[in-house]
Amino acid sequence: MSAQPIHGEPNPRTPLAILAVLPEREHETFLRRYREVTHAVADDVTKYPRLEKFLNDWSLRAHVVSRPGYDEELEATRWAIADGTMGTVSGPEAIAAELARRGRT
Repeated sequence: MSAQPIHGEPNPRTPLAILAVLPEREHETFLRRYREVTHAVADDVTKYPRLEKFLNDWSLRAHVVSRPGYDEELEATRWAIADGTMGTVSGPEAIAAELARRGRT
């Protein structure tokens, strides 16, 4: 029995899958950090969960930063923070708003 995805969907947490989605400007950073993590795991296999977390985090990052309009949203957010026009809410307020948005209370 092989470790293939159940429905034939490719694993989005492989280095090749991440690079396929990640904008090219991010490739060098990803590869440099990937080498660091894989070298650490090669020296100590108990650090393997660190590699899994790294690949999961970068898979999510790749999908976020490749989204159309991401760069513009990020720049607008930076300006809003810098000039004080970015509104903030407390953690409990944010959680309550998200639960309400999902129809839960």
